[in-house]
Amino acid sequence: MLGGRDRAALVAGSVALVLFVLLPQPSPPLLVERVLVTGGNGYFAQHLIAKLGAADSRHAVAYTVRSVAKELHGAPATPFTVADLSTDLDGLEAAVRAFNPTVVVHAAAMSSPKQCEADPVAATRVNAPEIILDVLARLAPNAVVVYLSTEQVYRGDIGHVPYPDDAAADPRNAYGHSKLAFEQVLRARWPRHVVLRSSNMVGPRAPYTLDGKFAQWIAGKLLAENGSVSLFDDEFRSFVSVGDVVDAVDAVVGGHATLPLPSAGATLNCGGAERLSRVALGRMVARACDVDISRVAPTPAAATNMGYDSPPDLTLDSAGLAAVLGVKRQPSIMPTLRLACAEMKRAL
Repeated sequence: MLGGRDRAALVAGSVALVLFVLLPQPSPPLLVERVLVTGGNGYFAQHLIAKLGAADSRHAVAYTVRSVAKELHGAPATPFTVADLSTDLDGLEAAVRAFNPTVVVHAAAMSSPKQCEADPVAATRVNAPEIILDVLARLAPNAVVVYLSTEQVYRGDIGHVPYPDDAAADPRNAYGHSKLAFEQVLRARWPRHVVLRSSNMVGPRAPYTLDGKFAQWIAGKLLAENGSVSLFDDEFRSFVSVGDVVDAVDAVVGGHATLPLPSAGATLNCGGAERLSRVALGRMVARACDVDISRVAPTPAAATNMGYDSPPDLTLDSAGLAAVLGVKRQPSIMPTLRLACAEMKRAL
């Protein structure tokens, strides 16, 4: 028989058990994704690292750079030196083994179409580094790969309807061919992948190196004394805010386990909502910088030797961003351009 103290202890234990079952319990901490970003000192990669590594984020972030000199001072992420993603097996293995990523965002690239056209072999070697998948297969076989591809995989003839996500790829130039090559490698070898075919990005300067993109180049020309610029009026793009592309990757990183992604991987266009010629973009930059739009002059693409075959019209239908990832794009890039121009003015 139980004594008085034993009965009291049994009753207390039973009450505690009932309370544990009935009362709301603290939620377990959210799982932290471990995100490795290649090409960490690139424009897009820096914006992504700033977002994923923010104080209120639930992700741990690391990135690769080609040398210690390229490390991002002040970035909330761990740097790893990989001299060449296509050949530095030891450096890549060391990074993956040390960090153990659950998601790899492959943003490193030879991104100049002119350079790619001059050396297509190097372009394919750099832009389609199959060694990444070799290392992941051994050390992180369950990792999700997010690949930042390009609109340049499409042919871009004038008169087409905006390219949907499932449009056939038919690149005109070496850059497009090299980026498509890695898309094809992913489809053949790595079902757990998402390809984002991005348009030209606009936005604030890179947060750590302060590098700009095309919009900063235009703004710099227009903000100079009596400055002007001539831009193509017969090439069209779906210029996209860098923040929208970052949001797309963030959605994959945070929701890849629950998103309705196909078992064989997904390919999504990542463009802005507006179809713009370069001169139309230039005039938007002028308005954002409070400069007379007459200082932006139209010129035909044929008047300039680009050094590669530049597609005339790469307008994208990016409805899949909302349908698959739940990402709501900005209806216009104008607010982003205003931020970029205000930043440029402060720097003058």
